[in-house]
Amino acid sequence: MKKQNIIKTFARRLSRPLRDEQQNLFDNLLPTIVIKDTFPSKNEFDAINLEIGFGDGALIAQNALNHPSHLFIGAEPYLNGVGSLLKKIEANQISNIRIFHDDVRTLLDLTPNNIFQNIYIVCPDPWPKRKHLKRRLVNEDFLKTLTKYIKKDGIIHLVTDHLDYANWMLNSAIQSGVFDLTSTNIEDYAITDGSFFLTKYQERGLSHGSKIHYFRLMQK
Repeated sequence: MKKQNIIKTFARRLSRPLRDEQQNLFDNLLPTIVIKDTFPSKNEFDAINLEIGFGDGALIAQNALNHPSHLFIGAEPYLNGVGSLLKKIEANQISNIRIFHDDVRTLLDLTPNNIFQNIYIVCPDPWPKRKHLKRRLVNEDFLKTLTKYIKKDGIIHLVTDHLDYANWMLNSAIQSGVFDLTSTNIEDYAITDGSFFLTKYQERGLSHGSKIHYFRLMQK
């Protein structure tokens, strides 16, 4: 596969020093579940799913607990986020998560086509300044790229609490021409309840009247 031109969408990999507990997890747990140069075997799982930028790991951990026969791969360049997920994995004895702690487009170079049942991108950095828009992870080209790796009946889940980015995501999906969209009206994608896993920050925003937009993209 031709190597992709990677645009870095993150500023730094370590926002604060690791605590001793986290360092121990990096030294002992991470090596047993990390993805390096080889994509995990799919033979022992009913489905494989990917979360791009898993933050503190709340969603991927909950999904893994809810679906023990599925494999969940998390791609996250921020080591503090990796540390938070490792803590959840240890505390809940989760065995169906694998971690790739670098830019997801490097992972895709290792990934077979038509492999993922679900791809999750939840509240990516909106890069709100006009001069930084090119750093947004979600765009027309990236969505087209993801369709190579998702099954025909698979779903790409996009969630954002940033209205401008929500419009950007919808326009990117429309312009790509590859998705069967239920609507082109941004308001039809606003959620105000628990129809998608909500982080504590999203719940706080909802309580103050903010809107969260959730797109379930399926190929035509």
